[in-house]
Amino acid sequence: ITLRQVTAASLAQMVTGVPAYFAAARANTMRLVGAGDIQASVRQAYRLMHALYPPAVFPPVTFLIGRFSTGGTTSATGMLIGAEFYAAGPSVPTSELPAFQRNNLHAVDSVALIVAHENVHIQQMQARALMAKSGRNLLEQSLLEGSADFIGTLISGGNINVRIMDYYRANEAALWREFQAQMTSTDVSAWLYNQGTATGARPGDLGYSVGYRIVEAYYQKAADKTAAIRAIIEVSDAAAFLRDSGYAP
Repeated sequence: ITLRQVTAASLAQMVTGVPAYFAAARANTMRLVGAGDIQASVRQAYRLMHALYPPAVFPPVTFLIGRFSTGGTTSATGMLIGAEFYAAGPSVPTSELPAFQRNNLHAVDSVALIVAHENVHIQQMQARALMAKSGRNLLEQSLLEGSADFIGTLISGGNINVRIMDYYRANEAALWREFQAQMTSTDVSAWLYNQGTATGARPGDLGYSVGYRIVEAYYQKAADKTAAIRAIIEVSDAAAFLRDSGYAP
């Protein structure tokens, strides 16, 4: 409620606004209850996270029905997963949903991917390096998100933001030039957390993909992959990290 400004009225407005979706989605979201294949996938990703980064911690994960504002977020007490984003399936109608919700809808099996992403943020919070800095600029914030996507992919086998990545890869050189001109600004609104306002063919949140590609370049260049993972999670100097990555599309 505090992190995402949820009220009884806003929750009711969303649920009653798309009644057919929520009625059909229940069966899929209920697969998150108790031990099963989804929990097994999450735990497998946790084991890989611990192998890659031994200081890793694993706080509680809470699944809830939110108001379609975020698929996942973290707090001092753990992570919160908006299960309403993970209920897609052949029997679940989506015509009622606005574009942002439709574009970010995933099957319930994708929950392991978002938990992996958010778990990387947990490690970044614990490291108290770049994550602890206030007033982060565009490059710094994009590295944090891109790191979560990159390491999350290593441990879970998939990227929750693959649609955005596909667009970025197809337009990488031009978008990178545009990003470079803005990366020291603290205004991230053109690159991050803007899927709700993005128009035309260009998707929002392209900063995730920029960060991912920088981190990927750094990891591929590193001889010691274990040390590279630690450096990615514990990065404190974004400009130096970018230089060390050699990223230059």
